[in-house]
Amino acid sequence: MRTFWRCCKAITLNDDMMSLRRMALMGLRYFLFKQGPLTVSAGHAAAFVRTRPELKRPDAQLYFINFSTAKRAGSCTGTRLHLRRVAAPGRVARLGTYPLRGPAAAPAIRYNYLATENDRRVMIEG
Repeated sequence: MRTFWRCCKAITLNDDMMSLRRMALMGLRYFLFKQGPLTVSAGHAAAFVRTRPELKRPDAQLYFINFSTAKRAGSCTGTRLHLRRVAAPGRVARLGTYPLRGPAAAPAIRYNYLATENDRRVMIEG
């Protein structure tokens, strides 16, 4: 489950990616000093949480991302959404598969992580 927030000021990575000048400055800062947003992963903060108090161990993971995309695996340019929180089941009940179809063919990845009622509940409650 993904949620998005807007930022009131033009200080986010999305704002940087919508400006050629700011993108050039980010690249220069990384090249000269090895600093800035190009030196970190997408998720700046994460937490393993219990979706119900009676659980002994966390069953979901939350992570916060300092940019957002209009669609999954898209570019962060061209969108006014700025921050994103993602929830994912931490202990899925069913595993996915990736059957190989030959050396030249891409595998058919089947995630299968929402196949059980418990996995769906964790996503909703997370």
